[in-house]
Amino acid sequence: MKQLLVILTLMFLAPTVQAQADSLEAKIVRLLEVSGARNQFLGAIDNIIALQRNAASADQYPEGFWETFSQEVHQEGWKDIQPLLVEIYRKNYTGEEIEFQLAYFEDPIAQGLVAKQGDIMQQSMVVGAAWGQALGNKITRKLSEARQDKN
Repeated sequence: MKQLLVILTLMFLAPTVQAQADSLEAKIVRLLEVSGARNQFLGAIDNIIALQRNAASADQYPEGFWETFSQEVHQEGWKDIQPLLVEIYRKNYTGEEIEFQLAYFEDPIAQGLVAKQGDIMQQSMVVGAAWGQALGNKITRKLSEARQDKN
């Protein structure tokens, strides 16, 4: 009799647990949108494609290749990575933490901050690239000086 009660209890609780899991997944998907994670992912794709496009000879590829490829990766890339990100969020955050983040990121001020992230990232990349180039030049100069001092 106890086994029957346990089985019946589990049968009634299983849909509730699954609904809660589905609800949490929907909240995480919403969080990925409002926090700007999706846009950051797509921005990173654009940067990677731009680097590849700049490195390639223009006459190597048919007209419109890069635009078509970019659209394809935008659509498929997010569909591929979103479930993986949902699982990471599910493993690392409680439902309460997800709720808190949603409340924060849905606030108009937070949305203003999120809207500025793309520009800040682009500007930071320019500064970082210049700094990295200067560092590379410094390393080259220091190595040259060290070789001259050795001789």
